[in-house]
Amino acid sequence: MVEAREDGALRGYAILEEVSSEQNRICMIRELCADGEDIFAELVERIIKRSVKENFDFIVWRQCKEPYGNLMDRKGFLTVKESTIMMKLLSPRELLVSLSSPTIHGKIIKLSIQEFAPITVIVGDKTLSVHEGDEQPQSTISTDARTFLRLLFGRTSFWTAFLKRKVKVRVSNLFTAKHFFDLLENIGWYIPSGDWC
Repeated sequence: MVEAREDGALRGYAILEEVSSEQNRICMIRELCADGEDIFAELVERIIKRSVKENFDFIVWRQCKEPYGNLMDRKGFLTVKESTIMMKLLSPRELLVSLSSPTIHGKIIKLSIQEFAPITVIVGDKTLSVHEGDEQPQSTISTDARTFLRLLFGRTSFWTAFLKRKVKVRVSNLFTAKHFFDLLENIGWYIPSGDWC
């Protein structure tokens, strides 16, 4: 539980729960209550810092109606409108490591997600793998955390993101970039619906 107090009075709280799905750790916000946007923002900030410190891969919040949705957008949360789930990408490298398979042959790309260190990935025919070697990447893909999550969960298409300049890649490497995001989506990333209940 995370609390926000002012002069000893409780002004807001959040109830958190750790949920495991596949190989990822999720910080689930079961309940969040605040009596103003400043307290709401303080609670969210503290939850993010705590989740980073405890090495969670995602923060997930199935929110009720609240007036501060734009605050979540400003912090880079992805809103999945169909199920009103909010997510924040905390460690794309650890996420990709957990989704990696041994890949010996393939194209080496550099993935640059805003506000995170670049990640080198080998993109094979049917698998991908985070790469630790010194070889120069053959392609660079640049995007932001929100777009990366939307592509990961199939909430937008690669071509839509590219045409809107949400994904930047040289034209000569377009199909490598598309294949990379197709592999991510086809891995079968899944969080059981029962986890939201």
